[in-house]
Amino acid sequence: IVFSDIEINNVQNAISINNGYQVVIQNTEISDLTSTAVSIENSKKCGLLNSAIHTIKSVSGRAKAITISDGADLAARHNFVQNSSIYDCPQGLSINATGTIISHNLLQNTEYNGIGLSGQESIIEYNEFSGVANKITDAGAIYIGGNILTRCNTIRYNYIHDSKPDKKNARAIYNDDCSDMSWNYGNIIKNYAYGLFQHSGDDHVIKDNVVIESSTYIRNSHDYSAQ
Repeated sequence: IVFSDIEINNVQNAISINNGYQVVIQNTEISDLTSTAVSIENSKKCGLLNSAIHTIKSVSGRAKAITISDGADLAARHNFVQNSSIYDCPQGLSINATGTIISHNLLQNTEYNGIGLSGQESIIEYNEFSGVANKITDAGAIYIGGNILTRCNTIRYNYIHDSKPDKKNARAIYNDDCSDMSWNYGNIIKNYAYGLFQHSGDDHVIKDNVVIESSTYIRNSHDYSAQ
């Protein structure tokens, strides 16, 4: 099923896919919401292509543009968000699923996480993050953690730049509690307080990243003191 060339605005929630299979939303603009724009739950091979989501304002300040979640069976669902723009919202994407692909997107001007990942075996690649995590300091452009099953995720070939919250504590790639076996390579990070911030987890691989014009390339939480 393909939904194409749709414009949705001035609603609370826009699109919800539950127990779907091969449902694609493309060439769509969603704006001026007060809660989640797209929710994909317990679905397989569903996602968003060539679309824009922007201007979400919520009372709580934690509304997410897109949420992707599935059951606890750890089966890969292969849901996706590709070639889309997400900007001017409290949070970008929240992923609690297996085998999700997030690629070739622009995420810009979020207060909290650009992508919050607490799933497994997902790939985040070839995205640009600009001015992301610009208000909440305990956050990241890409945040990995928060679930004991968060493991074996790949963060590669992203360009993450220009976030300076007041406390100068922004993290570009943030491996937090319960994140294990995260592969972080080939990313370019510019103008962040911390390029790669490791708070917890085991067996992470960090290699071949470029961090420029940032306070710290990589920081382990054992060395960390808040600014």
